[in-house]
Amino acid sequence: MGLFKNLMCCPTCGTSWWNKAKLEVSHGQLKVPAKVFTTLPLRPQLQALYSDLESAHAMAHLHGHTQEILNEYEHIQHIPVIHDIEAGWDYLGVSLAGNIKEHHVVLLASIDSVQLY
Repeated sequence: MGLFKNLMCCPTCGTSWWNKAKLEVSHGQLKVPAKVFTTLPLRPQLQALYSDLESAHAMAHLHGHTQEILNEYEHIQHIPVIHDIEAGWDYLGVSLAGNIKEHHVVLLASIDSVQLY
């Protein structure tokens, strides 16, 4: 924790870092964090997906389906049914601009009606 390792409270707002009830019951001996943040490193998750033939094949689905949609759009100048991310103009525009290529991994996060990819 570096500079803050000996502090009991946030230096900005003064909020305790510890679960107050457990700290009081244990007379200050049991320090259980009030909040915990879980991190999922992406690299090992993606490596695991590519290490399995079936999941690696599934990872290629995005590029293949995108190409089908772009070919259809080229012929009929519209996308008749939007049923997945590949048919959205936000994604297709980035693909057409060349920013997403065949072997790129695309991650999508949707939080409170906001999408980030």
